[in-house]
Amino acid sequence: MSKAQVLKRLLEGVWAFPSTIKKVEELEKLMSFPIRGGKKSEDALYGVLGDDTLFDQLSDFPDSDDVRDLVAKRLQEIIKSSASFNPPLEKGVKQRLLKLAKKHR
Repeated sequence: MSKAQVLKRLLEGVWAFPSTIKKVEELEKLMSFPIRGGKKSEDALYGVLGDDTLFDQLSDFPDSDDVRDLVAKRLQEIIKSSASFNPPLEKGVKQRLLKLAKKHR
């Protein structure tokens, strides 16, 4: 499998990504408090960071667990695996997302 095929496969399940400063601010607000596993975390993240891989993992955690580290890890994986985003990221978004992910890892 080529690198391009691997990257496409990695990202094919992403339906929502914080590509604007407004969406980054939403994610920062969510990540400022514990995000509980299970269905609650899926509901909270759905429109901000929607990803099949992440949601499959979230469903494995009970609602008593804080899953921010898992969210941060997946956020880093998505950013590092994609040279370009569609739609393109607003200026400053990538840096803020990496900073946010680093804070919770």
